[in-house]
Amino acid sequence: MLLRAVDVFDIYVEPFIYSGFRPPNQPYSYYYRSLFSLHNETLSVWIHLFGTIILITQIFSQILQVSVNSYSTIQCIYLCYNCIGACMMLLCSAQAHLFHSRTLADHLRSFYLDYFGISFYGFTSGIILYRFSHKQQFSM
Repeated sequence: MLLRAVDVFDIYVEPFIYSGFRPPNQPYSYYYRSLFSLHNETLSVWIHLFGTIILITQIFSQILQVSVNSYSTIQCIYLCYNCIGACMMLLCSAQAHLFHSRTLADHLRSFYLDYFGISFYGFTSGIILYRFSHKQQFSM
């Protein structure tokens, strides 16, 4: 049973979304199962999960190509750092969209974890940018 925007707390409501809200105070299993049903967050969750799957396949393809191509191990390690940071960001965001409507406390915790994922990706991207932008230390 999905709810309308007038039936849920204002903190759960997004502009121009009028229905499709999941009921609050359900067990976690309800929200896991809602991953496979249509509601107002279905597209957000699946886009983040699909992006994570793509990045994980990219990590494995980079690792497999290290021995085949002229990639150095250092290049592969830093690219893997970047992919791990991006996967972390996407997974944190997916869980935020999946669990934010459970309770008000879960709403805040979920989005704090989402912001952590964004910060973690920024940190790993900064390491990559620093490493690849100094020619005296690294050349492609």
